[in-house]
Amino acid sequence: MTVRPQCAAVENGTISMWLIENWSIKRKLIFLSTVSGVLALGLACTALVLNDYFMMRDAKIRQLQTMAEMLGYNSSVGLLSMDRNACDDYLATMSKHPSIKRVCLYTADGVPLSVHPKSDFSHFTPLERGNLAKSNYNDAKELEVFHPVFEKGNYVGGVLMQADTQDLYAQFYLNVMIAIKIMLVCIIASFLFSCWMQRWLSAPILTLAEAAQQIERESNYSIRVTATTRDEMAVLYESFNRMVEQIQSSNAKLEQANAGLEEAHAFLEQRVSERTRELQEEVHHRADIQIELERAKNAAEAANRAKSDFLANMSHEIRTPLNAILGFASLMRDGSETEAERLDFLNTIQNGGQHLVGLVNDILDLSKIEAGQMEFDRVPTSPHQIIAEIMSVLRVRAQEKGLSLEYSWASSIPERISTDPGRLRQLLINLVGNAIKFTEHGGVRLVARLDVDDEQLIIDVIDSGIGIPRQKLEAIFDPFSQADSSVTRRFGGTGLGLSICRHIAHALGGGVSVSSELGQGSVFTLHVATGSLEGVPLLTERDSDILDRKRGPVTGTRTKLPSARILAVDDGETNRKLIKLVLTRAGVYVETAENGQEGVDLALSQRFDLILMDMQMPVIDGYTATRQLRAAGLTVPIVALTAHAMREDEERCLEAGCSNYLTKPIDSERLVSILASILERHDELPGGADVTSVNPDSLVVESSAIESDLPVEDNEFLEIVQDFVTRLKARLEQMWDAFLNRDLPRLAELAHWLKGTGGTAGFYTLTDAATLLESAVKAKDLEAIKIALGNLTKLTQRLKVPKSITPQL
Repeated sequence: MTVRPQCAAVENGTISMWLIENWSIKRKLIFLSTVSGVLALGLACTALVLNDYFMMRDAKIRQLQTMAEMLGYNSSVGLLSMDRNACDDYLATMSKHPSIKRVCLYTADGVPLSVHPKSDFSHFTPLERGNLAKSNYNDAKELEVFHPVFEKGNYVGGVLMQADTQDLYAQFYLNVMIAIKIMLVCIIASFLFSCWMQRWLSAPILTLAEAAQQIERESNYSIRVTATTRDEMAVLYESFNRMVEQIQSSNAKLEQANAGLEEAHAFLEQRVSERTRELQEEVHHRADIQIELERAKNAAEAANRAKSDFLANMSHEIRTPLNAILGFASLMRDGSETEAERLDFLNTIQNGGQHLVGLVNDILDLSKIEAGQMEFDRVPTSPHQIIAEIMSVLRVRAQEKGLSLEYSWASSIPERISTDPGRLRQLLINLVGNAIKFTEHGGVRLVARLDVDDEQLIIDVIDSGIGIPRQKLEAIFDPFSQADSSVTRRFGGTGLGLSICRHIAHALGGGVSVSSELGQGSVFTLHVATGSLEGVPLLTERDSDILDRKRGPVTGTRTKLPSARILAVDDGETNRKLIKLVLTRAGVYVETAENGQEGVDLALSQRFDLILMDMQMPVIDGYTATRQLRAAGLTVPIVALTAHAMREDEERCLEAGCSNYLTKPIDSERLVSILASILERHDELPGGADVTSVNPDSLVVESSAIESDLPVEDNEFLEIVQDFVTRLKARLEQMWDAFLNRDLPRLAELAHWLKGTGGTAGFYTLTDAATLLESAVKAKDLEAIKIALGNLTKLTQRLKVPKSITPQL
């Protein structure tokens, strides 16, 4: 088990190195030279002292052997005759040598014959017969020398001498002391010499260290060290200088690269500034760019906030007319209604759709929102018709909850008032819709009356719902606020409706107030300025009579187009088929192209009376194609078709040279109507924009089947729908592949295709879902993309398309 001592030795060595490793080079050099001299001198002195000791010992042994030989020669006769007295006399002569302590003469038989001193026989014992000289130390550390005695060649005995070695040790100690004194003198001399020499050895190293510290402290890489010798330090100096030169060169390159980056950054900033200036000049035509940039920044921030608030507010309002449209459409699909009910259902659906269009138009009014203002119209409006329409739209929801929904006049009501009908409709849908949502038993009642003196139309929305705590009556008008968190969990909603109502009511010259008892219901009172009532008749008819009088018949007539040649350019095959089918049945010849370049080639090689141009296409897009056609001198009307429905998109289309602007999904009747107007006038008329919008809440996945709104009982329309569904399944797989491969440009392209063709094929729910997907892709929100793709997959699984139509005999 020698491991531990070895480890201890290693640890001791490590500790010793640790003690000196932090010394300066000067101290290390002095220590090294001194220790080296001491070790060399110590080894030399030790060797000399030991050599002198061994030489003295060998000399003493030879001396004793010589004396033993002489004594044996003289005593050989006495040993042969066994004459003890003669032998004693010879031994007595040894007393002259004080270092010889005892001498003994042995006979040939090894028996002591004579000893000196005579009384020391006890120190000698008989010896075995031998005839060889030998020397050794006995137990008393005394030097023994034995010499055999021969007489005429015959062994007659031997002489054994025992000598004291104190003189040897005395001389050895003396030599050691002399060596120590010499070593001390040499140590002092070596230390002094080391101190003198270290200056020559450490000075270059210290110079190098000072240069390195100065470079580090000042970051001055022009500092160099100069060698005065040709030894290894000169090589080290040269290597150090080369290293500093490389660092200096690297820093110069780095500074040059940084300067290049700064120049590139400055160039990019300049380009961005120039581009921003160009955009601002196009929009605002201002001379002072710096001031306009700041103003544009503030306006953009305000617009973003207003747009976010307004879009969120509108999402709350879109659900209600959608519910009525889907509800009455479902009832009509059953086919059990009477002709009068069918007409009533169609009117309700039309009113709900018109209301949705009004809401979407508000969303698109970005210029007003960016300014933080919302403009309101003041036009003659029939409160009777608006209230009746709202009741019709919301009655389905009330019936689904088993609630009654009634309205009545508490006084005469003017036939018309001066207000904004869209905002008034929005107000009533919010208030009545909220009343239905928060009422579980009983019903909702709307009562209208007129304050002639203040020229105010007052409408009370009375419900028997859950009520509102008194301390929350004002908080409910704050954005995103409801009575408490349990209300949100139980009834849903964003808490924006009442905030919207108060804002609109104030703008309409009135306000909204509320009184409520918890658990008893609530009464929301709406005040709206009527404007001047001079000469306005006051009506007292029942609401149902007024509504019947205002309604018109629902017709299914389709506009016929004058004879013409039309070019439809669209990358969606489903869109091309539908456009061609609708327009062909309207009486015109239709040629199609599947990309912008093909459309340009056809338009320039053939004569067409009108061009329908999709704006998002491969090869070249619709904007580029339109500019090329206008640049080539083509003056025929070009109608833009795009799934983008923002106002700046319309302006972009018109700036590219388009005559009109229509949005997808394609409304067949509006398409034919617009084209009829254009073809009849043969002029480039700026058209209005149909707008589509999407709300995430409209994509709630249900278990019912989704059928196309196109007349699939017609085999040609059925073929379009079937072809679309087949393509959709393949495109959906491509969407998932693009998402998994993070190919967002491809995914955006596929989403845009579906947004344009889904509604065209009669599946408007898919258009909404595709719009959400495209928005998520533009925002690069992977989680939202995944959710949108999941919704699309579920919606696709619910699509129901007849395989064939059985001909009727």
